Amino acid sequence: MENDHKTVEEGLEEDVTRRPKIELESGLGSADAPPQPNETAQISLKEEDSIAVKSEKPTPQSKFDLSDIKTTSLTEPGISILNIIENALNSTSPGSASIAAQGLDLLCPSTKSTEVGDYIWVLWTMLLEVAQALPPDSDKPGQGTLVAILFELQQCAKGDVSLWGSEWRLWRDLPLLSNFMDETWTDPVRNDEILEQESARMWRNQNAFAARCVGAGVGEWAHFGIWQLRAALEEDRAAEQSENRECLIQVASEWVIHSGPRLLQWAEDEDKEPFDWGTDVAAGSLFQGSPGLSLRRWKFWKDRFNEVSKDTALCNEGARVAAREAVESMVEAETRLGNEST
Repeated sequence: MENDHKTVEEGLEEDVTRRPKIELESGLGSADAPPQPNETAQISLKEEDSIAVKSEKPTPQSKFDLSDIKTTSLTEPGISILNIIENALNSTSPGSASIAAQGLDLLCPSTKSTEVGDYIWVLWTMLLEVAQALPPDSDKPGQGTLVAILFELQQCAKGDVSLWGSEWRLWRDLPLLSNFMDETWTDPVRNDEILEQESARMWRNQNAFAARCVGAGVGEWAHFGIWQLRAALEEDRAAEQSENRECLIQVASEWVIHSGPRLLQWAEDEDKEPFDWGTDVAAGSLFQGSPGLSLRRWKFWKDRFNEVSKDTALCNEGARVAAREAVESMVEAETRLGNEST
C-alpha cells in the first residue's frame, strides 16, 4: 500500500499556494494635505476616545487553548512546538499549516545531530497530546489542521537521517511516527471495569486523528482501525458495561467516517490480490471470514453497525447515533468508489 496524497493535495491546494496578505490601512491625514493645528488636536482627542473604547473590550480568547497541555511540558522544545501548533489552530490565514510546518522544521536539530531523534519523538508526543484534546469532528481548524501540518511537513526537505537502525528521509517519511503510534496505542477499554469518561473521550479523539491520517494518506496504520472495528463489531459485548460498549462503537465509527473510502479501496484491492496481514488483524468470534481487509468483512461491519443503530435494548443513544453515522459514511464511501470505477 503506497501513500497517496492526492486527496490531501486537493484539500490543501489553496493553503499551499496562497500566503497571508498584509493590507495597509490609510491614515487619517495625507502627505499632500497635512492637518492644521486645530485638526491635530481633534485627531488626538479622537485617538484617545478610540483607545478608551478599545480598552473596555475584553481580549478575545483563543478558540483552541493548549495551556493545560503546556503545564505538563515545562521544557523545550515541547513548549515551542505547542506554541506553533496553537498558532496554527487559531489562525484564519491561508497557509497557516504550511507556516507551522516550516516553524517545526526550523526547530529540528541538524540531521547530523545526536538530538534529532529526541526532537522528533517530542514532536510526535506533543502532536498526539493535542489530537487527544481536540473533538473528533473538528476539521479546520482542529484535527484537520493537525493532519494538514503533517502533510506540509512532508514537503520540507531536510535530508537523510539514521534512526532506530533505519534510514529515513526527513521529512518525507515522517520518521518514527509509525513507531510512535505503535508504542502509544493502548486500548483503555477493559471488560472488568467501567471506562472513565475522560479516558473514553481522549481515546475516541486519538482514533479519529489516526483515522484522519490514514484517510488523508499521511499514515499507513490501517491495522489500528481493523483492531477497533473488530473489538466493537466482531465480539459479543452483551455482558459489558454500556459505557464501554458506547466507547467501542464510537471509536469504531471514527474509522469508517474518516478513512472509510481508503479502507474500502484497500478491501477491493485485496479481493483482487490478497495481502499477507499476519495474525495482527485476525477476525473476531462473530465474523466467519479471513483476516485483513476484504469486501466481505466490510459488509459485515456495515450490517453490524446497522444492527447497533436499532438496538435500543443493548445500546444507549450515544452508541446508536455513532452507528447510524458510520452506516451513512460507509454508504457514501461505496457510492464514491462506484462513481470512480465507472
